[in-house]
Amino acid sequence: TLRLTSPVQITTAVGVEEYPSWSPDGRTLAYQSTQSGNWDIWVTQVGSAQPLNRTSDHAGSDLSPSWSPDGSEIAFWSDRDGGGIFVMPALAGAPRKVTTRQGGYRFAPQWSRDGSELAFAVREGDENFMEILSLRDGTTRQVPLPGRGANRFDLRWAPTEDFAAYVDADTAGVEV
Repeated sequence: TLRLTSPVQITTAVGVEEYPSWSPDGRTLAYQSTQSGNWDIWVTQVGSAQPLNRTSDHAGSDLSPSWSPDGSEIAFWSDRDGGGIFVMPALAGAPRKVTTRQGGYRFAPQWSRDGSELAFAVREGDENFMEILSLRDGTTRQVPLPGRGANRFDLRWAPTEDFAAYVDADTAGVEV
């Protein structure tokens, strides 16, 4: 039985805080929040009183942060610049768009072990697949995501990269 013995409150913002993602060293948390009036990616260190809004430059939606394996970057979905997956330095620096795919995805991209690829679930027409994007050369490959529901989402790529887990459902349950 899991029992919390010394819980610590990490965030104190007024607004919704969702999709937390721990840095690899476990000392920093990235999450999406509406505390600024729109969806932004925030970063806070455990024990720090002041979180940092990493996407304050954009008035639209920035969602679903995911830390790179070395902790230096955060990947996320955004509706900026026509929408897509973006990568930004963890603590300072501008986001860069890494894919222009217009498929239906708004869930955390998943990093490969070595940080050279990102995987994400895509719905295109009636097809659902995992797209794997090389950050080195921009090439992609697709892996079908079978199931009975209409959508696949909340993709998680196994550390071995041999398997992926995802939700198979009739709705993603999120409207943005």
